[in-house]
Amino acid sequence: PGAVNISPYNYYEEFTDSGKQWIDKTLLCLKNSLIPFYKTISPTVNTCSDLRKLAFDSHPNCYEQAGFCGLFANPITAFKTVKALLKVYEIKDMARLESMRQIFDVAILCGYDILKYIRDIFSIA
Repeated sequence: PGAVNISPYNYYEEFTDSGKQWIDKTLLCLKNSLIPFYKTISPTVNTCSDLRKLAFDSHPNCYEQAGFCGLFANPITAFKTVKALLKVYEIKDMARLESMRQIFDVAILCGYDILKYIRDIFSIA
């Protein structure tokens, strides 16, 4: 979440079936989140930078709506998901302030259980 990334389709086969569904649903959600701004002139979107921020800010809700939180319900498949995500997202990009904000936004949307599952995954590794 929130990181400059390589196309998830470069590593599509690395994901579980649930992960592939999440990728497909997320990309559709991200595209759909921009349609209202494409079809109308928005006072909040005047520059490319404004549009980038709008698109970037849509990620947490799209991730959650597409089922990101459920990807970590099973520790075995969660480990595979983490490995695949680490191929798509650059760790250094996750350290950016705007990326960290989104990581926390997704964690808040998913709730406490997602943090517990991730902690348990790293205990296994």
